[in-house]
Amino acid sequence: MKQPLNLFIIGAALAISGCGPTIVHIEDDETIAPTEAAVESPQIEAVAIRPVDDLTTVNSEIAATKDYIVLNEPWNTYFRSEPTILVLPKLSQGISNILNEEQLLIKSVLDSGGKANANSEYIALGDKLEELKTIIPQAETGSGYVPSRSRRYGTYTSSGGSVYINSRYYYGYYTVLRSKTMSSSPEMTRSVEGIAHNATLEDLDHRIDALQQIQRSWNRRTAEMSTSGTSGIMRSANLAYLDGLRGYAQEFTSIRKELRAIERKQEAVQRNRVNILADWEAFEAKRLNILEDYFNSNAIDKISPSEESIYKLPSFKDHKLLYACEIGERTLYFDITDKQSDQHPFVLIDIAPKKQVNADLNLVK
Repeated sequence: MKQPLNLFIIGAALAISGCGPTIVHIEDDETIAPTEAAVESPQIEAVAIRPVDDLTTVNSEIAATKDYIVLNEPWNTYFRSEPTILVLPKLSQGISNILNEEQLLIKSVLDSGGKANANSEYIALGDKLEELKTIIPQAETGSGYVPSRSRRYGTYTSSGGSVYINSRYYYGYYTVLRSKTMSSSPEMTRSVEGIAHNATLEDLDHRIDALQQIQRSWNRRTAEMSTSGTSGIMRSANLAYLDGLRGYAQEFTSIRKELRAIERKQEAVQRNRVNILADWEAFEAKRLNILEDYFNSNAIDKISPSEESIYKLPSFKDHKLLYACEIGERTLYFDITDKQSDQHPFVLIDIAPKKQVNADLNLVK
């Protein structure tokens, strides 16, 4: 008898082993030796260069499959084995509707079993915060002219032009100006970098308050700076930096707004957990077997990952890719054909192909 899914999201059942993706290091300049078949081919041994048409054929054979990994956190902690990928023709509308229902129900069940920080949407928001850290405002610059020296002079005009002389009757000053470029205050820039770089979703309120405090403090200090000379140039650079900082701080505020919505939704899901589990159990009893039978009967291929959690997939144009995960005593299915879905956290990632070198032809792909 199948065990209810809720037994696998609470208590000891959560101790099942997780199978997360392994990070694979890929050397762009790795040279791949010719295959045994290529070495034995008399065509390749007999000529130094092959016609373009022949090269196209060789390249198409090399590109027959591509390497992929699947980002599967945080739900990978529920997996009992490494998931497989099923390749199917386009699904009928009826099967698509059942699959969508399954994905939404299982998302509600798994999200209801933990805190907000275990929620798939929470994980995605954390990724968004990490992206924001990559665009921390850099120092702005300002340019202008400042006096380098000043000298008192007396003058008279002759046919040879103007001549400067010391005169007790007529005198004035001349000033030499030079161009100067200055950056915004390093102290302000370093403060912003420290606050933003160490931000997490858990301490987002503190980080936003600190950024707002910097804006208030440096707006006041910059307004008090002289508008002329070196001070005026730095004042201009500071104003430009503060203008960019306002927009950057607003991005943090937007993330906090999304976080509050996720927390409210999580609280509602947990309050409704009993009903969610009942809905899932009804679906599992009557409809999950429909998906299992259809997918097992119509799958074109079933692809298991390598030891490094890499899936070698053929071109899947006009096909569906389903991520088949064993959770508890059942197999669940998730559509990963598109890059990202709001019904599950799984994302299929194409690993950039290695540069290939054909040693026989002395050609670098």
